Amino acid sequence: MSQNELNGMTVNERLVHLNLMELFDQSIRTANKELAVEILNKAKLSNEQALETVSVILNNPERYGYR
Repeated sequence: MSQNELNGMTVNERLVHLNLMELFDQSIRTANKELAVEILNKAKLSNEQALETVSVILNNPERYGYR
């Protein structure tokens, strides 16, 4: 899937569309930062965006519905 096709979608929408949501959720629940970043890269987030997103979620997982 191209970046243009994903433009305008939220991160969650991208993950659902690419069937990566369950794997992403699992990576967050197990605090597997490397896997979570890799998944977000597959969803066409830059490495910097992916690292920031994962760090924010892991710093306060309850806020995002985890744990």
